Amino acid sequence: MKLKWHMFLLMVALQVFCAIALAQTQYEFTGGGDGVSWDDSFYGVQANWDPPALPDDSDADVWIPSYFDVVANGSFTVGRLTIDSGSSVEVQGGLNVQAGSFGGSGTVADNGELNIDSSATLSNGGNLSVNGSGSI
Repeated sequence: MKLKWHMFLLMVALQVFCAIALAQTQYEFTGGGDGVSWDDSFYGVQANWDPPALPDDSDADVWIPSYFDVVANGSFTVGRLTIDSGSSVEVQGGLNVQAGSFGGSGTVADNGELNIDSSATLSNGGNLSVNGSGSI
């Protein structure tokens, strides 16, 4: 009986550890800085995001709520990107979506480079446009 209890505790601890290790950091664009820039350098990167940090890693789960027009000037990598209806993201530099999903019903204007990894899912109910020398 004692061995079963220890095995049960070990399994619970392992599940908690795996859940923490696999968790993505969720970022919401709040527009608290200049209200436009993915990488707001004037007000500081933190001002446009909650939590206050630049979403730029493959574990980032990024949400652009309705009625924001965001411009991504640099090169960024995210695990998941959701753009709500009435919002848009204009890619001037590079945006990589890795192993998660890219979707929502907002608009993406690709003036730079938008990469969606083969292990990611594209599900866009809005508009996706490639302009000039942009590539997908």
